[in-house]
Amino acid sequence: MDFNTLLGQIEASRPDLTDSLSLIRQFQKQKKDDSDNDSTDTDTDSARVNELEAILGKQRNINRNLLQKYQQLEDNYQALIEHLDQLAEAVGACPQCWGEDVNCNYCKGRGKPGYFPPGQQYFDLYIKPVIIKLKNNKSKSINN
Repeated sequence: MDFNTLLGQIEASRPDLTDSLSLIRQFQKQKKDDSDNDSTDTDTDSARVNELEAILGKQRNINRNLLQKYQQLEDNYQALIEHLDQLAEAVGACPQCWGEDVNCNYCKGRGKPGYFPPGQQYFDLYIKPVIIKLKNNKSKSINN
């Protein structure tokens, strides 16, 4: 693959690097012009091109890894938001602010736990097991 093709592929996948890639192209053009004037620098230019290709390859790997980590963080964040929404529904709280924001468009700050009727599905999933456990622990301590 020639150097310009490589730069074109990088620019297509990473438009935010256009300015940097333009500088690299200018550098490459200047080196080529100098090389045309002095053919003895061909080996040096080839080595520089190879070095730049290696650097760009490493940068591509770094960017790919960063994008993967960002996607993982975003997925984890979305999962946490879903769990918070379910828990808010389980306890009858506002899913937007949990009753802590008087400017909330959903509840005007009144949506603390118990303000809304709890959602039975999530109540049974999250709250009921705790109540059962507390009752069992209480009856055990009374019997002892």
